[in-house]
Amino acid sequence: MRPHPQQQVVSGYFTRKKSVNAIFTLLNKASRVIFLRWKKHHKPTTINKLLLVHFGGFGDALLLTSVLDSLKEQMPECEIDLMTNKDVHCILRHDTRFSHFYIMENRFGVKYLLDIFESKKDFRRIPERYDAAVCMRSFMDNGVLPLYLSGIANYMVGFATGGFSFALDMIVPWVEGIHETEHYKDALKSICQDISAKHSRVMYDRQSASEVVHTVTGEASYIVVHFGSREKERTLDAVRSQEILTWLLENTRSNIVLTGTQNESYLWERLDFNHSRIVPAFGAFDVFAFMECIAQSEGVITVETFAAHVGAMSGVPTLSFWSGVTDYRQWQPLGDSVHIIRQSVPCAPCFKPCEGMECMRHNVSSELSIVFKDLCLNL
Repeated sequence: MRPHPQQQVVSGYFTRKKSVNAIFTLLNKASRVIFLRWKKHHKPTTINKLLLVHFGGFGDALLLTSVLDSLKEQMPECEIDLMTNKDVHCILRHDTRFSHFYIMENRFGVKYLLDIFESKKDFRRIPERYDAAVCMRSFMDNGVLPLYLSGIANYMVGFATGGFSFALDMIVPWVEGIHETEHYKDALKSICQDISAKHSRVMYDRQSASEVVHTVTGEASYIVVHFGSREKERTLDAVRSQEILTWLLENTRSNIVLTGTQNESYLWERLDFNHSRIVPAFGAFDVFAFMECIAQSEGVITVETFAAHVGAMSGVPTLSFWSGVTDYRQWQPLGDSVHIIRQSVPCAPCFKPCEGMECMRHNVSSELSIVFKDLCLNL
């Protein structure tokens, strides 16, 4: 189910550092004075060329697809291009809803600010000129400033929460308590009122991906367990990881496929735990084979990571142990067969992993018995 919208508009900036917040405030005030002689552009009556600007990770790319079908339906004659980073392009590179992709290096946080003029050069390499551009991201690595400096878009839309709002022709209110897909919808409604968020859909060659999956999993039924996360603090500890495997071996008849990158194989090796039904597959799949592995599974157990969103998109039973770092209302996977497990801690959401990570001390066996068994009644 989609979280209920809480209509509280955020007026500040998404940064944990007061110094950065103060710099953004001064920059925006000074820039409004400096650029006062340049009037804001009006929304074009016809948009034939549209640029979406969206940087992020694999999960961000997957969530973006929820609004693409609606956008194409509402603007069928419009040429839609995407300016993005390598991670997002990795997921969307076969997506025919875009006419062209333009890719830059992954630049997040402070690196984005330090390389702002390199980003401007990346924008200027785009040979097209656009009637409108929409910056989809609400954080400071939103692409607003390099897009503005490049001058390739006649009309710019985005959120003020990432700073540089002086450059925007239209500011989209960022509402707290709604899902990220709703933020995408709000941003696109500024140029096309009838946009809706639908089910996420990633385009890839499923047959080729399936062949890769079967070389690893064979023909037996299986459950995917994905321990890893880009932020190591969000992984479950060894005791809880072993509890998951023990519970699955005792309560299901399926094999257990352990997925992750090759660098995450330590999450399995630290357990010193072997069984004939456990299939370690660290580093065995590219991103599309990984997605297909989850799609063909009987369920997935994971943490707060891309795997949870893939499970939700695929419609398989998905259990995700969530941290208190992010606001689950904004980032939770959406689907009828999805259940996220959260610890009630007063510091959540904190937006910064800590040493203690009390929010990841889940009662694993209890949650598996109560929730996952209901999700996977056929097991």
